[in-house]
Amino acid sequence: MMQVEKEQNKSMERISKFEKEIGSILDLNRSLVEDFNRERALRKMYFNRVEELKGKIRVFCRVRPFSKNEKSTEAVVHCSDPYTVLVDAPKGSKEFQFDRVFTAHDTQEQIFCDTQV
Repeated sequence: MMQVEKEQNKSMERISKFEKEIGSILDLNRSLVEDFNRERALRKMYFNRVEELKGKIRVFCRVRPFSKNEKSTEAVVHCSDPYTVLVDAPKGSKEFQFDRVFTAHDTQEQIFCDTQV
């Protein structure tokens, strides 16, 4: 019986150790994702500034809210991030990249501020 308890305690210690390691890995992953998203936004901002100085035309996408008649329909457009739109089509999903994607939740003021040059 003592041997079983010792093995059980060792197993519990290993589980506890693994849980701590998993927790630290998840924290590190969360931190890396935040850093990646922050750097991605900075890169996009700097790229847009350079392109504005060169005179390039920027392309924006606005996903409008559902109308009263469309409330019961399923959305076919999904925004995975501020620059990407995923459209569900009969032949499969298609991804499109824009300089900026505005969702149905963005206000006219936000759109105006982000698009003015």
